[in-house]
Amino acid sequence: MRRYRNEIIIKPSSVIKKFTVGEIALEKMVYKQLSLSNIKTAEIIEEGEDVLVFSRLDGPTMNALFETSEAHQDDFLPYLHEWEKYLRMWHEAIKDYRYGDVNMNNFIYVNHQWIGIDFEQIVIGTIEEDFSDMMCFILFHSPKLTEYKYQLVRRWLQSLTKTDSQIPVNWERKLQEALGRLNQRRNSNEVLDMHKIMGGSV
Repeated sequence: MRRYRNEIIIKPSSVIKKFTVGEIALEKMVYKQLSLSNIKTAEIIEEGEDVLVFSRLDGPTMNALFETSEAHQDDFLPYLHEWEKYLRMWHEAIKDYRYGDVNMNNFIYVNHQWIGIDFEQIVIGTIEEDFSDMMCFILFHSPKLTEYKYQLVRRWLQSLTKTDSQIPVNWERKLQEALGRLNQRRNSNEVLDMHKIMGGSV
């Protein structure tokens, strides 16, 4: 069965989202919980049975910033560290769920902080699954599997391992699972050179 995308209409001061996939109830729940936790979001300014109208967020997407950083060989890791802090707060607010669709177009950089959008595909899961999904999105962003991307993910993974040292994570297994999700999502058969990521120190 063909999977249709939600319809997004961008206006000068608002964004209209008409739902055909995902759940509008989940999206509204996430926005409510983030607001209660004082985590910055777009504002829901109008809602209907299958429509939400949001205030517009002005800023570059993570995708745009990443492409610019790679093109100029700039260090993207500080942006990832800021995004990591955002996602930890997100997981603290939205108990038991994970973001699910952490592709780089779903995060907007506004006033030096990340703001997430598109929450209708959240699923039960862990923050480690979201982190490993983001690693795969980075690695397979066109042009895929460049040396820049491998080095970036390797350095981020080393940082995560130090941060979460009290709770060891089998990151190689998490990455393989994330790769499986990416292949299923894209109907592809991608593979990773785990040695380039894991090396001997992670």
